[in-house]
This record gives sequence, structure tokens and C-alpha cells, in this order.
Amino acid sequence: MTDNRTTEELYVAGGCLWGVQSFVETLPGVMFTEAGRANGTSDSLDGDYDGYAECVRIRIDPAVLSVDRLMTYLFEIIDPHSVNRQGPDVGEKYRTGLYSENPEHLDLARAFIAGRDDAALIAVEVLPLTNYVRSADEHQDRLARCPDDSCHLPRELLDKYRTDDHALDHVVLTGRLVCTTADEAERVRRHLPEHVALTLAERGCLAFDVEPTDNPLVWSVSERFVDSAAFDAHRERAAGSTWAGATAGITRDYVISECQPVVSGRNPLGVGAPVPVLRMFDEASAREFYVDYLRFDVQLEHRFDPDLPLYMRIRRGSAVLDLSEHHGDGTPGSVVWIPIVDADAFHADLGTRTHRRLRPGIERDAPGGPTIQVTDPSGNELRFCESAE
Repeated sequence: MTDNRTTEELYVAGGCLWGVQSFVETLPGVMFTEAGRANGTSDSLDGDYDGYAECVRIRIDPAVLSVDRLMTYLFEIIDPHSVNRQGPDVGEKYRTGLYSENPEHLDLARAFIAGRDDAALIAVEVLPLTNYVRSADEHQDRLARCPDDSCHLPRELLDKYRTDDHALDHVVLTGRLVCTTADEAERVRRHLPEHVALTLAERGCLAFDVEPTDNPLVWSVSERFVDSAAFDAHRERAAGSTWAGATAGITRDYVISECQPVVSGRNPLGVGAPVPVLRMFDEASAREFYVDYLRFDVQLEHRFDPDLPLYMRIRRGSAVLDLSEHHGDGTPGSVVWIPIVDADAFHADLGTRTHRRLRPGIERDAPGGPTIQVTDPSGNELRFCESAE
């Protein structure tokens, strides 16, 4: 069933956004969170600092969480008298504040501050939202993915309002939407904005990203729902939607998995999935191999300066690899074992494309199961294995 309740959006700043997002996503009435930058002057993540405040965009159910109560929660995790500093983090981007496009939200927040005995000392700014930029993927749900990373907030505070609902397995969908004609791609472009907006408004949708790739016929898809019930409700709604009818027959190359959020007392060491770092020597040949031939999608790219080495993260399904031109990263000749469901289907898919130096076969008697082995342009071996597990 579709959740038709009214939701409202606000933007809270409380220092380093990793901890703030980890805290607010546990609060009753918070439906959605996203790490970002508030009230800078640029629409890009690149370039010099533009005056933004690190923030978390939140979508709330106002019947459960009022602005007054939200401010009470915010004041639990900040030093409200501190200017441009929270914990060890110092700088203008670590200032505290509440931002909104709704003037009523701002009036309520100002009334909360005015009602405090220390109102004259409060350094929390309450301002209209004039600009917002979503942070890079590496900062989204950072402490859930990398719980051993440093945070200015103690674990007991991060988990103070965490309930059993937050201990359920998240449902994660990753993959690609693959069109075969320009007409199919045009239908995706026409109907996608409404589909994304309706999905993000659903109760239990934590993230929903459908982004174009370098191939105009292919979109990268990444979805996360709070539990299987929320995911099933989304699929039920989407099946009867305009989007489903308009995109019927378009290939969905998806992998659906469950990911357990880190909860105090469970998985205490916080060990997550490893990401191999492979050395690459030539960007063009690496892209030809991984993107064009193996159909990985590029998740992020980073250079310290335009003429310095590239660091790139790629993903296909649940397989994530980092490729680096930095001489200190990785060792040429590394081997990465990647599980697949059906070696014959994977091999047939590879056969639909050509590579100037590769014609891989299937080693059916390989120790781990039927295996397709390919070597990248830098000498690293990828072994795609159909595992019995």
C-alpha cells in the first residue's frame, strides 16, 4: 500500500554530517535523510569553499515529529554556544543551524531558542534555505557503512533513540536500467522524474537514485528501503504506476540484497564488505575494459588536481572495485574473486560485446565452481565464479 501521509522537509546542521545523519535517522518521525551542503553559493561539489554548512536533509512526518521536538533533539548533540566548531571539527562549514523553505518552520525554531534561558548565547543560525547540494556518495550513511570511522559524537548518543525498527535488515537494490532503442531511452527520461519523486515520498524509502551513465541508453540504479515490507509496498505501488506502463519491456539488470545496519550490541566490531584497490596505468584502456566491456558503472572519480592521478570507484551489482593511478595503491597482478549466479548467462552476455584482446571461456572444473577469468589492461585478474554458495 502507498503511504499518503503528509511529509515536510528541513535541513539541520550540527557539525560533521556523518554523525548528525547517523543520529537523526534514528529519531521517531524521520522518514528520510540525506547528507548535503546548505546555503553555499555553488551548485557543484567542486571548487573552493563557498560558505556552505555541512547539513542533513530530513523528511519528517509532522504528526510524529514537531519542529520544537526536532530542535530539542538537535540541542542534544551540539554545543549551541560554540561558533564554527563542534567537537574537534573547526571551520565555518561546521557551524550549527536549521534551514527550511517553509517560514513556519523558521518561526517555530526561533521561538524554541527564544524560550531558552541562554537564548542570548545561542549561536545556532535559523535561516531560509537558499541553496542545497547533495554530498557525494562516499558521505551518504557514512557511519552505517563505515562504523569504525571517527565521529565527534559518542556511540551511546548515536544509538540513544535507536529502536528495534532500525535493527531490521535494509533492502538494497543495485544495478542498471538498460534500453535498446532511443525511443525507450526517451520514455525513461520523460517519466523518471515523477517516478523518483513518488518513490522518495514513500514511507521507508531511505535512498532512491537513478542516474544516467556515459551510455545514453543506460541508467545506474541504487535503492535502499528500511525493510522488506517497505520494499514490497514500493514494488506494489510501482507495478500499477504510469512509470511501469511506460517502461514495460525495458531490461532491468538488478541485484537485490539485504544489508544489516550496525546497531550497538550487534556486530560490535563494525566490519563491512572490503573494497579491493587495483592499480591502473591507463585511464582510457581501463574504462574500455571495465565500463564498456564488463559493464561496471562509475560511482565516483577523484583527482587532487586536474593533472594528477585518477582514483575511481566502479560497481556492477554488489561488486565494488576501486581503480587507482597512484603508484602507492595496489599491486599489478592482483587477483579478485567475484561471485556470479550463472556462469553461462554471464559468458553469453560478454559475448554480445567484443574486446580487442579478450575472448574468455568458462573453466568448468575450477576449484570454486565454473569460472570466467579475464585480465585487465594493468595485469589484474578478475575471476567471475558461479559459486554453489
